[in-house]
Amino acid sequence: MSQPPIRPYSRTQAAGLICICKRVSETPFDRCSGCKRVFYCSTSCQTADWQKHKRECRLLKAVNKYDATRGHTAVDLSTRLEYFVEEMNSRLRKIGPSVGSDYDHRHPDIISYGQKCQVCFRTPFHGPEGVLTPCPTCQLAWWCSPECGAIFTQVAHTSQHCKALTLVHAVDSVKTAYLKARGTGQHLMLRTEVPQRVYTPPSSLTGWDDYKSELFPDFDFAAEFTSQEFSHIHPKAALAVEAMAIDSSSIVLTLLHALEIVLPDLETRRTLCIHVLWSGERDLETQGMTEELLHFLPFLQTVTVVYVGLQVVPMFWRGDDTNLACEVCTRNGRSRHSLRRTATYHNFISSETSHQNHPDLVAGFNPSRGQMESEEWRASMQAVIDSGVPAVFTAYSLPLANLHISLLEACNPFYLRDVERNIWRGMVPKPREQDELAMIEASHYTNNYWFMIRGAAEAS
Repeated sequence: MSQPPIRPYSRTQAAGLICICKRVSETPFDRCSGCKRVFYCSTSCQTADWQKHKRECRLLKAVNKYDATRGHTAVDLSTRLEYFVEEMNSRLRKIGPSVGSDYDHRHPDIISYGQKCQVCFRTPFHGPEGVLTPCPTCQLAWWCSPECGAIFTQVAHTSQHCKALTLVHAVDSVKTAYLKARGTGQHLMLRTEVPQRVYTPPSSLTGWDDYKSELFPDFDFAAEFTSQEFSHIHPKAALAVEAMAIDSSSIVLTLLHALEIVLPDLETRRTLCIHVLWSGERDLETQGMTEELLHFLPFLQTVTVVYVGLQVVPMFWRGDDTNLACEVCTRNGRSRHSLRRTATYHNFISSETSHQNHPDLVAGFNPSRGQMESEEWRASMQAVIDSGVPAVFTAYSLPLANLHISLLEACNPFYLRDVERNIWRGMVPKPREQDELAMIEASHYTNNYWFMIRGAAEAS
């Protein structure tokens, strides 16, 4: 997938509280004088970023011009969300011709994350320019006038919404500081140090509280200890570290749950092989969490995870046979291997690597709408179904999961599990005003919903 014309920005970046250089602030930095949507801590940072920013600056200015020309319309409170969605779609159409057909490129988060009144959805670009007052708690929601401020917490920014955005602010800030401190990897991970001696069936666990008590009793201590390094970054650094660690654990717990469903002998399995298709940043940067498969399955000797996708970069500095298992597991003759292949899955499946590493399970985590609507996705899904190997897929939201199901209709898969809420979903919310209209939930989460398939329906 090509690089997006408008780069990904976090909600806290869009609020001006994180600079492109990863500096975090309690008050907004100075904004670009052109687009007025990207913030910098200094002139030198802005100058260094200009070559990357100049194209997106032009695109964002076109969006701002739409607001200035269109003006703000005061609508009844009962239709405020419909107004927001309609206006947001109009803004996105302004950049559409310049960013290509990719759905994800046409829907950059910075436009919806940008500063706006949470009650009436007035933006700074509607004019006449006014002052947006931020919520003093989360700092990621605003009101534009005394009238909107009077009903801000009743109509738009409820305690639940504020709680979610407070966590988002904390996670964005700590994640940025973590990346700056470590130099590589954006996803904080907390792993158990000692392998389990007794098998705990995944189905006996009801969620993250059981995970902490049964599989990782030292989780809270590890999270609190890690958070001390970032306590100066945000007052809720401990909560942020907990949420980030759980998000990183979500994939491996989802895999364990799926493996138990398709492998009756999971408890005594000695080898496992998993293929992860459409592998993206989160899959690759949290691959170290697959160590937990060795730690939670006492009889397992070897686990191999193959990451396949067009965004996958092979690790040339190590071979496929490199043992990545922890010191304790290695001493006990156990091994963990991570293979990376830059390919679409339907092309990879006929390769020698695939034949030598036949999967017990195929997995696809949180594919975007842009990925699901591509020809490559359709061909890869058909290849998965034709292989007859059980597969698990997750989605950020129920609408995305249902879209995945609808696009699969032509392939006629056999469903091992219908779409349902995943008890191992992540903890970090991604609030979206658009989803408030769906009356389901107003936030996305990593691995929020899941379903499982195996082969074609007529063959099962």
